[in-house]
Amino acid sequence: MRTKPRPASLAAASASLLAALAVLAYPGCSSGSSPASPDDDAAADAPILIQPPDGSVQCSPSKAFGTPTLVPGFEARDASSARLTANELVLYFDDGAHLQFATRTSRTSAFGASNPVPGVSSPKADLSPWVSADDKTLLFASTRDVDGGSPGTSRLYRARRDSASLAFGSVEEIPGLPTGESFEPYLRDGVELWFTQDKGTGFGRDLLRAPITGGTFGALTDTSELSDPAPDRNPVISADGRTIYFQSTRTPSQKSDIWMATRSDTSKKFASLTNAASLNSASEDAPTWISPDNCRLYLSSDRPLEDGGSPKLRLYVAERAP
Repeated sequence: MRTKPRPASLAAASASLLAALAVLAYPGCSSGSSPASPDDDAAADAPILIQPPDGSVQCSPSKAFGTPTLVPGFEARDASSARLTANELVLYFDDGAHLQFATRTSRTSAFGASNPVPGVSSPKADLSPWVSADDKTLLFASTRDVDGGSPGTSRLYRARRDSASLAFGSVEEIPGLPTGESFEPYLRDGVELWFTQDKGTGFGRDLLRAPITGGTFGALTDTSELSDPAPDRNPVISADGRTIYFQSTRTPSQKSDIWMATRSDTSKKFASLTNAASLNSASEDAPTWISPDNCRLYLSSDRPLEDGGSPKLRLYVAERAP
């Protein structure tokens, strides 16, 4: 496990992040109206659509995703935990021990060097970051001990900041979640938290969901319509809450595939559970993040490269046509 980054790196990391985020503000938002944070009440379950920051034509959400293409600049880093900000210019991930971020200047440019996420480092393993749409709330899994937690137990934590240019503040365990090893948080801002938890049998993880009301995490709700004896991981929920993607080894998958399910209304259970065949390969595939406009799905895959590069979980993106 890597040692804790030196405090001297904090200022440099914060400066790099500020420079990247200063390139482009959220379209259609004034400086006093940023996207809702995870602690705000959800106004409605209507789809959330954000025009791509590069001015390109918004996709047709009813169209299928195209062939996944490699995201430039991230080829040498493990993409299994890669999550992006709403404008897709900052990418958060873990290096197996600490939370990291990388930036780019446009959605089509390459990501630059990695930096430690300022303000959240610990001597223990910090994994699976997720950041809110306004880049002010960070969720992640960690083996750090809080309030007498058992050493080695991965639980979900959060940290906040007042501006995307600042370091995150104090870290706290997310209240109200069941005990047990929890991983891979994915939040639908202000509405619900999806995550995975060990089955308790040593045979993988289950998908779990906790609703959010007034900033408070509620009791877990039933997700049995998605369950399977095979391990399910990495839930990714669309902004409108009507489509979920996740990783599973269920039949007939030979390796981990991306599966998806839809529902016509967020008050209903998911149905139409299918293997997302057009996104998958003969290798390991998993979803990592979906854009707020529902146009681009990012995924990790160790599919072989055309140049014969060594197998590695690299970051890909699949895009819907206009």
